[in-house]
Amino acid sequence: MFLGHAHLVEYNLTISQNYRAPDCYERYMVLINDGSPGPTIRAHTGDTLVINVHNSMASEVVAIHFHGILQTGTPQSDGVPYVTQWPVDPGKNYRHEIHLTNQVGTYFYHAHTSIHGMSAYGALVIEDKDDKPPYRYDEERIVLLSDFYHRDDHDIMSGLLSTPFRWIGDPQAILTNGKTYENWRCAKGDLRCQKTASCGYDVINVTPGRTYRFRIIGAMLSTYLSFVIPHHTMTVIEVDGFYVEPVQINHLEINAGQRYSVLVVANQPIDNYMMKANAKFRLSTPENGFSILHYEGAAAPTTNTRPAPAKVPQVPLGTPLWEYNRFKMLPKEILPSQLNHPSFPNYYDREIVLTTSQRKLNDGSIRMYLNDISFEEPMSPILLDLLDGRRSRYPNYPMIQRVDGYDTTRRTIPVKLNEVIQVVIQNTATTTGRCDQHPFHLHGHSFFDLGGGNGLYSSQELSSMVSNTSQHLLRDVISVYPERDDTTLRYPPGTPCGWRAFRFVADNPGVWVFHCHVTAHMMLGMQAIFEVGVEDLHYSSYFQIN
Repeated sequence: MFLGHAHLVEYNLTISQNYRAPDCYERYMVLINDGSPGPTIRAHTGDTLVINVHNSMASEVVAIHFHGILQTGTPQSDGVPYVTQWPVDPGKNYRHEIHLTNQVGTYFYHAHTSIHGMSAYGALVIEDKDDKPPYRYDEERIVLLSDFYHRDDHDIMSGLLSTPFRWIGDPQAILTNGKTYENWRCAKGDLRCQKTASCGYDVINVTPGRTYRFRIIGAMLSTYLSFVIPHHTMTVIEVDGFYVEPVQINHLEINAGQRYSVLVVANQPIDNYMMKANAKFRLSTPENGFSILHYEGAAAPTTNTRPAPAKVPQVPLGTPLWEYNRFKMLPKEILPSQLNHPSFPNYYDREIVLTTSQRKLNDGSIRMYLNDISFEEPMSPILLDLLDGRRSRYPNYPMIQRVDGYDTTRRTIPVKLNEVIQVVIQNTATTTGRCDQHPFHLHGHSFFDLGGGNGLYSSQELSSMVSNTSQHLLRDVISVYPERDDTTLRYPPGTPCGWRAFRFVADNPGVWVFHCHVTAHMMLGMQAIFEVGVEDLHYSSYFQIN
């Protein structure tokens, strides 16, 4: 709903639960406005966005996070339970007020409670202020990629957090815009197999000769994907909300939480083209990650039949991983005038190395760690406690700067306002000897990707990479890769097996979560909290829960 002329934009999101069969297998799932995905939220740079969240679930709490939105001046709208707000109880409401300053591009929103985000998500688009993006195209399409599990939410969470431990495993389906098709060969009379109109390959319609901006969003719970449109070239123009110089690709690699805009020209013979998303770094991949690019004038596409082998596109899985310097920021003189992206800081005030690890405890449960600390939810929201005076707003900076940055009393990483922080994520092998991939996401900030390497972190190697890179990309999700795309490779547990680094200017006062966007890893403790410039926090009158 738009109020006025693109100044105040308001949406109502109702969170509920019901049965749906997005891949022809019915399960009970969390919905937004009775759908999955939820509605696309659209606003313009400079708008104030008001989102009213109503929890109509019978017994579960919820919180909605607006992924990639900086929340400048509005940390209370970030949507993280027990960090920036209380979770929203059944029957209650929460009002988010967000000032969309200095941001444009492709984002999304999702539940930040339990594993509700598997189905409770939707696209969020910030349009250029004057509807004049730096690239020309005729129309745009939303491409929301996600993964889907047949086990119900409670069973998955119980397996992760109880004993004996049970891993979430590989997904049963890869969805495009909440849909795919699969013939599950269910036993006769099994009502969970629903061959209805609610399932079937998603169809994206195009007109010959026109240019389209595909906003591709990685809403996956746990899966790294390679995406291909056969016989079509994609030209990347945006990464995580930042315009980049055009780069032509034949396939797109996208991790959980990442977003890309690509230009696609409908210049091929009129036909139906089977697009495909394949999982990487997994023991197995669902063979149902199809969607259809339908040219106007072609025969009506068949959406409920597995394509013939000759029609299945080949997704290049063995190609080298995308390098940190593949994309370059669009020069400032070409950017829309309302955008003022920060310049790369060629220094840092403090380096924080965060080492991932996994342990099996005596009771048989599994926990995941950053620097030997497994995150546990606070008893009450940290931001509320700061604003209400129940928590000191004056960290002991001299003490924490002598150690690894973690304050054992506050159970956070306090950071001074405008401090330049260099973060290195050191990956290590799990208890089973696997080297997992990790998409790390920082709330409240974008950061400069510095690159990474194999094995043990080398400050000399990183320094050389930084010096030899002419331009560093701003983004908000960074991939920490395993050394090799080989799921059979095993290491002694705890072996260093890859690292990645980034640098950010802590210019946004607030309490910001930093976590792996593989949701199961996050739930098992692979997250931390940056308290940024908390001396400068101020209470806002619109911060409310009803």
